[in-house]
Amino acid sequence: MVLSPGAAAAYRAFLDTASDPRARPLLFHCATGKDRTGWAAALLLMMAGASREAVRAEFLAVNRAVPTAFGPAVRRFLDEGGDPGIASAVVEARPRYLEAALDAMDERWGGLDGYLAKALRLPRRWPSGCAPTWPSPPDRRPGTRMGPVARPRTCHRAHAPYGDAQIFSRCSLRSR
Repeated sequence: MVLSPGAAAAYRAFLDTASDPRARPLLFHCATGKDRTGWAAALLLMMAGASREAVRAEFLAVNRAVPTAFGPAVRRFLDEGGDPGIASAVVEARPRYLEAALDAMDERWGGLDGYLAKALRLPRRWPSGCAPTWPSPPDRRPGTRMGPVARPRTCHRAHAPYGDAQIFSRCSLRSR
């Protein structure tokens, strides 16, 4: 997720899109919201100045939505003799998943700035160029929302608004 050149190209494309004011509001998601989307949300939050503790809390917040979203599939898997350990590893966000990604980023590229510059090949001006539209989000309790932008359905979080950007991640949204 962090070391793969293909993933780096995909995250670069994602961040290019996220930095484009014409791409707002931005909705991004994947099957469980913990791997690809979890890392994408972590990158945006770290670039906006969130602490690693806040990033970790947001990353793990997906676990509240997992039973509702994947309960029937997990039950079928288990009813057919599936291993409970495999089921939980596939659908749960675990602290070590994010920690492994952060450790790889730190060890290989020296942290976020090195990852953005060397792995994703973002121009040096890019992060500071987007900072005015993404002011640092406050560290807050996991699961609380920032602003009345949308009512999430089976959603563990909605990030909004960061300046003029509205960023929703890992959600299924319904209209107000």
